[in-house]
Amino acid sequence: MRTVLLLAVLSLLVAVPVSAAHYYLKADGTGAYATIQAAVNAATSGDTIICADGTYTGTGNYDIDFGGKNLKLVSE
Repeated sequence: MRTVLLLAVLSLLVAVPVSAAHYYLKADGTGAYATIQAAVNAATSGDTIICADGTYTGTGNYDIDFGGKNLKLVSE
């Protein structure tokens, strides 16, 4: 009985590594995501959004709402 309990407790302590995704944006809107907001919407906490050099204008590229997600938004 103690062995089963010990194994159960140890299984809770083992961390499972999670791989974060990277989303790559182009300023001209080509690619998988046309705007920064679209990439943020698709991402989950821990992911990184990489913006290529350029000027991001228009709806979806300002006043970004991260929705409480823990994301990295970086420039190239």
